[in-house]
Amino acid sequence: MVGADTLVRTGNTVSWDITNNSSNPLIITMIELNWPTATGNLQTVKLDGATIFNQERAPTYAMIDSGWAGTLANRTIEAGASSRTETLVFEFQNEAVAGTTSQPYSILVQCFGQGCADSTEEAGPTVITLSSFAARSGAGDLPSGLWPRLAGLTVLATGILFWIKRWAN
Repeated sequence: MVGADTLVRTGNTVSWDITNNSSNPLIITMIELNWPTATGNLQTVKLDGATIFNQERAPTYAMIDSGWAGTLANRTIEAGASSRTETLVFEFQNEAVAGTTSQPYSILVQCFGQGCADSTEEAGPTVITLSSFAARSGAGDLPSGLWPRLAGLTVLATGILFWIKRWAN
């Protein structure tokens, strides 16, 4: 079992793609989930559109290892000639806000079979805002006349840079 590197947040849902690369069916036996308080109660869990759990849980942690909804087939990711991917969807009471360092989304899924587990986490970026910086380009010979006019810089832990939209006069 291989889970995608990222989670997808849309409205009040968080989705995670899981791929079965083996020659055996994978049956989900346990899900551990952490999520931010602001997202509200967990309401349902679906695998490829079929509801596999529908007992409401309060934030910020749930271990699901019993009380499954539907049939065993609903919790199964079949094997095939090529890998098979299905989407695990968590539906919440409120909008699925971004995870933070103190309240991340983290998911651990286990299934029957030795070593049949994977996990992911979305803690959100660590943001550092600088009010001033050196008027020097680390990305080559960019015109330095632009640098002093910027009011600040925001650096995300993912390595992506975003300029603050306010310009100094």
